[in-house]
Amino acid sequence: QLYAADFAPPTPGKLTAAVLAMERAYVYAAGLANPDFVEFQAGLLGGSTLAPGLYKFGTGITISDDLTLSGTAKDTWVFQVAGTMNIARGKRIILQDGAVANNIVWVVAGASTFGPD
Repeated sequence: QLYAADFAPPTPGKLTAAVLAMERAYVYAAGLANPDFVEFQAGLLGGSTLAPGLYKFGTGITISDDLTLSGTAKDTWVFQVAGTMNIARGKRIILQDGAVANNIVWVVAGASTFGPD
């Protein structure tokens, strides 16, 4: 579905609520402490299978090959990235063993680039 601020009510209110929820989630995730993984693989995540947890990077991350997140529907992944995030052309983030996209949060301070497909 498509939503826009200038659509008829109740769309503007729903859009505002969604943006506020996104901002709260971002601020919460950015403030999490005690990471499970620090500078995991020096930020070169392509070809990896990652367990649930809080991942903290002082620089950028690169996904040059498919990345797999393996865990249950109740597990979470939070990525705190102080630099940029680059995903190469045609590469995917694969959810395995019940992992769900709703439980993945990316907190990226710099630009995020996605190779053209």
